[in-house]
Amino acid sequence: MRGEDPDAPDAIRLSGAARSAAAGNRAGSEKHRRSGDRSVADMTNIALAYSPITVDDVDAAIPFYRDGLGLEVVNDVSYDGHRWVSFGFPGQPGLSLVISDPTAGRSPEDGEALERLVVKGSGPGPYVFTTSDLDATFEKLRAFGAEVLQEPKEQGWGPRDAAFRDPAGNHIRINQV
Repeated sequence: MRGEDPDAPDAIRLSGAARSAAAGNRAGSEKHRRSGDRSVADMTNIALAYSPITVDDVDAAIPFYRDGLGLEVVNDVSYDGHRWVSFGFPGQPGLSLVISDPTAGRSPEDGEALERLVVKGSGPGPYVFTTSDLDATFEKLRAFGAEVLQEPKEQGWGPRDAAFRDPAGNHIRINQV
């Protein structure tokens, strides 16, 4: 077989797995890990640490996340004219949501482009939260004055959920668990 010729050009040389597959060996078509490579199953200590959300006014967004969603302010950092506020999740130590202005950590051009998207509701997202009592969470946010996009309803594709916009225009979804 020409693909097995060690002097054949690289473009037509078959890999070991391809040679095995060509020879009818199904096991050869499976991906083999090189020694030293780790699979996701080997990584037992991986977790999401924080998720950033861009807002146009950090001060206006704090009450929505703190009082409306019930998150706890765990850090508030100002640097070089920008501000990052981190919120912790009850019962989920080590996980934070971080709000900041559009140009925090970005070029002015990127920040301006991101701000235009966020304020018209087309920014990154939706950001999806979960709750054990969707109706109570919905009523709390509505009473808080959050802009309602969708009242609680069963979704044909999955969970019962509701949707809001935060004060900056970010799309927030809340799923019943």
